[in-house]
Amino acid sequence: MAYALRCRKNLFVSRFLNVKSGDIFLHSSSLLLPKNHCTALMMLFLVHPINQNAIICADLSR
Repeated sequence: MAYALRCRKNLFVSRFLNVKSGDIFLHSSSLLLPKNHCTALMMLFLVHPINQNAIICADLSR
């Protein structure tokens, strides 16, 4: 349970995401399609230029 709670912190999660290598990761969100159980493989492109708290990525399931 402690690990899941740590994943809510941006600094903790940012250690796993490397913008330079275009990491692929599994993402679950209610904003994704329910036909895929709100989960998709995503590819990281870049950190948002204005909002450093956001990343720009592509949904590889489409």
